[in-house]
Amino acid sequence: MLRRHFTRAGCAIVVLLFSAAMSAGARAAFVPGEFISYGQDNWGTLADPASQLLQNYFFVVHATTGGAEIGIPGAAGNSVFFSSPEAALDYLPTSGMAAALDADLIDPMSTSSGIFGGHLLALSFDVDFSDAGYLNGTALELFGGLVLHDLAAPYAYFNGLSVREFRSAANLILGGGALPVNVTFQDVSDLTGLLSLAFLNGTPTQFAQDHLTSPEPTAIPEPTAAAAAGLALVVMALVRRLDRRSRAAA
Repeated sequence: MLRRHFTRAGCAIVVLLFSAAMSAGARAAFVPGEFISYGQDNWGTLADPASQLLQNYFFVVHATTGGAEIGIPGAAGNSVFFSSPEAALDYLPTSGMAAALDADLIDPMSTSSGIFGGHLLALSFDVDFSDAGYLNGTALELFGGLVLHDLAAPYAYFNGLSVREFRSAANLILGGGALPVNVTFQDVSDLTGLLSLAFLNGTPTQFAQDHLTSPEPTAIPEPTAAAAAGLALVVMALVRRLDRRSRAAA
């Protein structure tokens, strides 16, 4: 009778610890206000709060570079440089077929990249203004540090990249670098647009909930989850050993 009660108690402990491990390791859903991002329509519309940020802090955010740039700087590829918030407002929003840049440009009204360039400039503003402290919500993490996960084809190539790392990859592609296998310019453009709108006005989209997470859970197991899972295994082994000894004694 004692053996039976102990075995049942041990199993209950295992279930509780395993549940705790699963709960601790699960990704928490985003709540409104944690992060803020804007799409190219927001950054490019004068009455929008995003464009007000752009006009007020463009030169502060880009103090070291003198302006915003997308693509590949220098002789290694093509890029577009925006020397003022007015130049960015004249460019955004963009439309047209997504493609690579075919020239180095300064303050253009349009480019060969079509909608891709507009999405990427918006995402760059999202990351840069967040890094500079002008586009932050209640979360401790920065928008650029969030990590992509569980993307299906054709976007699966980008799983595991932070938003900041994805922006770097997209800049290389925009500037004339090689596309990943089975990925098109439109694919990269679409994903860039989804990221820029992931927390529009502070509200997380379904894309954000499904495919973005803070870096900690994907980098290493949470200590509480790992400890609970390990303790559960120990309890299971102890229960089995006592059960065998009880059967042998009987």
